[in-house]
Amino acid sequence: MLNLTMLSPEAYQANNKIVHLESTDINFLDEAILKSSRKRSRILSHRSSEENLHEMFVIYNNETFIRPNKHLGKDESIFILKGSCDFFFFDDDGNVTKCIEMGEEGSGKPFYLRVPKNIFHTLIIKSPEIVLFEGTPGPFDPTDTVYADWGPLEEDFEEIELYKEFLNNHLRKDNLVHSNTNLISFKSLNDLVVSATDQFVSFSENEKEFIKKTLIEKDYDRFRICAHKDSDDKLHEMLMVFSSKTYVRPSLHIDKEESLYILDGFGTYVFYDEQGKVIDHVKLGPKGSGRSFYCRIPANTYHSLIVESDQIIVKETTSGPFNRSDTLFATWSPEENDQLGIEKFINILKNEIL
Repeated sequence: MLNLTMLSPEAYQANNKIVHLESTDINFLDEAILKSSRKRSRILSHRSSEENLHEMFVIYNNETFIRPNKHLGKDESIFILKGSCDFFFFDDDGNVTKCIEMGEEGSGKPFYLRVPKNIFHTLIIKSPEIVLFEGTPGPFDPTDTVYADWGPLEEDFEEIELYKEFLNNHLRKDNLVHSNTNLISFKSLNDLVVSATDQFVSFSENEKEFIKKTLIEKDYDRFRICAHKDSDDKLHEMLMVFSSKTYVRPSLHIDKEESLYILDGFGTYVFYDEQGKVIDHVKLGPKGSGRSFYCRIPANTYHSLIVESDQIIVKETTSGPFNRSDTLFATWSPEENDQLGIEKFINILKNEIL
């Protein structure tokens, strides 16, 4: 259960050392939105505005209007947990350049979208309410967000309704709405990694099936699609699949946090002290499974993943740029070529925590 501090009726701070969310924590947002005059609220999983990775779970009702805006030098991403929306992109003069229909997992529509930096955007909520998982690089600087002077103000309700009507009617007439139901384009970086090349990267059931199929056909133990364009990006996001034979060696990331969002399958995140003693563990599963579907891993903390199902599909997020020396592998853990040592290590772990 989350330990939350109310920062305002629209923002709650998670205080747990290891922040992990279950479905009941999202249900909390249904109650929190009733206390907000603007009918929106959020749970922050980062601990301060100075952190390099900002993540939050946000709820809006369908009366909410988000004025078109862009973020200078920063990508961001949204992942839909519940509900549906049309996501719009504009040029600097306010002309719509693209609209992507989005929905929650299982809707047949993209549930994840990476929003490129320096491009005006907004969303129009189609369901009674929508719950989003948002990610962006920190630290927070309000001057990084620029609001479009051609977009209605959030308090100008009459103009907002006219603007929404214009978007809904005009776009479909001009055939600017896309469901992005085809597999995204990508390039291969190596046998185990491909990188998305689309300007607007989205994930749907197609990408989940693609990585599962690749894992099975190639007999890999892991495979991933990178949503970020290169290793220098400030926000690194990957759709990943691990098989039950995967060994994730215990490691820590120096001054860098990361998170996992579970889409399919089951596993356990294990946390250790510097001598290798287990200090905590979090049982993982998809939303609605009774387990935690999201887990944020603190910086400088040894951790590893045990896969409990045939495959587990996750979205991993961390801050960039990538530097191999930021990751330290635990010297008390078996190396990846030590099969006998790995089997003994995993069996001891399973007996202790599973």
